[in-house]
Amino acid sequence: MANASKLLLDLTTELLSRGITVRFRPAGRSMYPSIREGELITVEPVEAPDVQLGDIVLYRCERGLLAHRVVDNRTQSSVLSPYHFLLRGDASLCCDQPVAAQQILGRVVEVKRNGRSVALATRGAKMGHKVRRLASGLKGWICGYGSGCALPQGHWI
Repeated sequence: MANASKLLLDLTTELLSRGITVRFRPAGRSMYPSIREGELITVEPVEAPDVQLGDIVLYRCERGLLAHRVVDNRTQSSVLSPYHFLLRGDASLCCDQPVAAQQILGRVVEVKRNGRSVALATRGAKMGHKVRRLASGLKGWICGYGSGCALPQGHWI
């Protein structure tokens, strides 16, 4: 990991752990069309019990910082980590490895697009994503290819 990336990782982790909202421009296309490469995102601190299906969360992993959507959450009997989550980028076919509660740093609540703010944590924004995902899945089913990420029946897509 490059020094600048490590500095961003450490600074973001520290600020969010202190309850301070952060803004930065992430690289990558895994969250297209919700977040486009180079757009300014706003991340607010969040506790694991407050994370909901459909939220876009920022989390820490071996690759650095990733912001992906929560597609499933589970509770465990462990006292140290009672929650873990399945996440997936909007443009991705497969889910990430399960993410422990301790890895979650914050919730992406807004993106600046073409000079205007677009809320991402609202019910309407989540519903819009769900409709796009269903349409994409239907297209895949009609064309004969699967979604690539098998979740148990009844889980959020």
